[in-house]
Amino acid sequence: MNKSSFIKGLVLLSVIPFSGCITLENENYEQQAALNRVKIENRKQAQQLVNLNREMEQREAIVKSFLETMAQNSNRIEHLERQVLNLEKAMGKNTKALEQRLAAEKAQREKSTNALIDQVSKELRNVTSDINDKLETINTSSASGNYVEYTVRSGDTLGRIAKAARISVAELKQFNGLSSDMIRVGQTLKIPR
Repeated sequence: MNKSSFIKGLVLLSVIPFSGCITLENENYEQQAALNRVKIENRKQAQQLVNLNREMEQREAIVKSFLETMAQNSNRIEHLERQVLNLEKAMGKNTKALEQRLAAEKAQREKSTNALIDQVSKELRNVTSDINDKLETINTSSASGNYVEYTVRSGDTLGRIAKAARISVAELKQFNGLSSDMIRVGQTLKIPR
């Protein structure tokens, strides 16, 4: 073996361990970057859950206010019924007129209560639908990739979707290659993370 071949062999043997170290460092860096992306996504999802909880608390306050209003209405009706009984004793002649007035008042209160119940029910359905949409978006996201797919539903607009994703309409259009604001039910949009 000549001296030149021997030196080339030594140089080759000294380079092999270093290239292995570089590959290992690159793999560690890529794994750390992937872990950081997962941590960021988890923080985003945790913030979304905090926002959803806050929204639910607000809706619960509306329901509580509604229940308090119903209790006040019940107290008013009971008060009117007591007044009718007292007046009946004092003025037997006007009983029918007071009963009709009480019946009309009860009917009006019942109508108001039913309207309030319908309004609160509608609000709760909207909140439940929005929360389910947001939870579905959260649940469909994956740990890899830079976007989440969202299927357009009836009533959706680019503005509403962009607001929920916390991006501008222009960014959403650019990300999906859209040239207009028109979207259709069933269309799949990519929502950037």
